[in-house]
Amino acid sequence: MLITHNAFEILFTPGRVTILGEGDGNRLRRIYTDGRSHPADPDPSFHGHSVGHWQGDALVVDTVALLPQAYLAVNEAVGVPNNGDMHIVERLHLQGPDTLLDDLEITSNKLLSQPWRTTRKYYRQRAQKYDIAEGVCTQGSFTEAVDKNGNAIFAPIKFHNGVPVGSESK
Repeated sequence: MLITHNAFEILFTPGRVTILGEGDGNRLRRIYTDGRSHPADPDPSFHGHSVGHWQGDALVVDTVALLPQAYLAVNEAVGVPNNGDMHIVERLHLQGPDTLLDDLEITSNKLLSQPWRTTRKYYRQRAQKYDIAEGVCTQGSFTEAVDKNGNAIFAPIKFHNGVPVGSESK
């Protein structure tokens, strides 16, 4: 939830809140509200594993198991890899009929010296109607790698004549 300037919608169903968004890799985020806890050994993903519960009018969301390559987004242009130990607690609540606040507390012992707290504000555009549009898939264009500082990243695959470099037949 740190970065999105594209349309998204929030679906409330029994036992789950689902966030659908465009851009951002066609975001699909599930927040389980059926009382379950995080799995003992969750599979890491870009959006992690999220469980939530209601405290009054606020949805409190606990997220773990984010891929090390999932950036901690400082703003729309700057982000750093989280190195695999990021934990996020959010409080989603309305400030008014058309303003959603997301208060985030992010911890990452490998990256941050103390928890980082920030708030993101989202505005409902009642007069405009948006459809969630499919984004461009770049799967197969990146590979897992490590940068010069030892951070887990996704690096572009180099191609020569349409063939990934290093995979040519000998």
